[in-house]
Amino acid sequence: AQPRQREFLHREEDEVLYGGAAGGGKTDALLIYGITRAIRYPGSRHLFMRRTFKDLSQPGAAIDRSRQLLTDVARWRATEYRWEFPEHEGSVLSFAHLENVSDMYNYQGAQLDTLLIDELTQFPEEPYQFMRSRVRATVSGIKPTIRGATNPGGIGHGWVRRRWIDAAPWGRPFEIRSESGEAMSTGCFIPARVSDNQRLLERDPGYANRLEGLPEHLRRAYLDGDWDIFAGQVFTEWRREKHVVRAFSIPKEWPRWMGVDFGYGAPWCALWLTRAPGGRVYVYREAYQKGLSDFDQARRIRRESHGEDVKWVVADPSAFSRQPNGKSIADVYFEAAGIRLSRGNNDRLSGWQRVHEYLRMGPEGLEPGLQIFDTCQNLIRTLPAMVFDEHKVEDVDSSGDDHAVDALRYALMASKVRPPQGAVLRDFVATM
Repeated sequence: AQPRQREFLHREEDEVLYGGAAGGGKTDALLIYGITRAIRYPGSRHLFMRRTFKDLSQPGAAIDRSRQLLTDVARWRATEYRWEFPEHEGSVLSFAHLENVSDMYNYQGAQLDTLLIDELTQFPEEPYQFMRSRVRATVSGIKPTIRGATNPGGIGHGWVRRRWIDAAPWGRPFEIRSESGEAMSTGCFIPARVSDNQRLLERDPGYANRLEGLPEHLRRAYLDGDWDIFAGQVFTEWRREKHVVRAFSIPKEWPRWMGVDFGYGAPWCALWLTRAPGGRVYVYREAYQKGLSDFDQARRIRRESHGEDVKWVVADPSAFSRQPNGKSIADVYFEAAGIRLSRGNNDRLSGWQRVHEYLRMGPEGLEPGLQIFDTCQNLIRTLPAMVFDEHKVEDVDSSGDDHAVDALRYALMASKVRPPQGAVLRDFVATM
């Protein structure tokens, strides 16, 4: 196994997804995972699945590749499309397809120790959830697991991205929860690019160049493993590998400020930013929550800013409108936690232009001008997902999940906002 494949093979989470770019060694990784478990756990059951039978059986595909790996090791049952391991109490590695949603009921009686799905984004979510229910331990000592591999794009792009890609920083485990919030299983996404498959590049040096010749959206998906490119996207400058960085300790002397977008029924979002001496801006923390009162929002900001010299808190201008009780959100913030808000610049088109500029180029030609800590998952999830408003062609569609992006816009437009008078986070004594 090559390094990325080895990382995938040794993960212990319940549901692990591998891949991204074409040519990352995904099919081999899935086959080896299934074969290893068939040998290690005698009598166990493992299923390798693709959307169509053609996807499984064409030259170079999974069945063809399995013959190269397993001839003289296991017995091939051609009529049943499966390998049997007689020296391992009849462990079985089977191949199957699921072309239509209704086909999932063909597997209603299946009991699987391992489910392996190649090109997972070709499947809708419903068949995956059904097949997931077929995974259970059939022999003692084995942990039932699901392993998937895929490129970006396809009918299942959205749900696959939601379940694995946006769930946590890549390569880190996370909990998969039910709609009620109950932890169901653990997951992890292991990214792979064509450069991770050195054996392929040694055998076929021109492969990467052929991927370079694809149209941009396909090139970014298949060569770069980019999950963030699609038609109608606003921030096409976005590149996860350039704009997302691992969190690090911020030097005390770097200036810090915040952008806040308000919500109660919709999520409230607060972003903390800092600027490095060279001019690059980092978003280093986020708070993102529904149903949090103005009072509790202010307290949370105060609590999470403890020990930091926050110079500026730039907020949605609606925070300064009087409510029926005669107070504004800005008043509540000050009374609850001593936070002095500044009215954000709400010139939307200029604000989006500023975001474009920072994604492209920072001061002194620094590229990119903006980077985001990998702990800010909601900003990372929503920024590349923004689409244009069909009625205001230069504006972002505000009907989507734009709360973190609005907070970023307010923060990056801070230079066009009148500075606050006095301390932003004044000395404040309260029970936090």
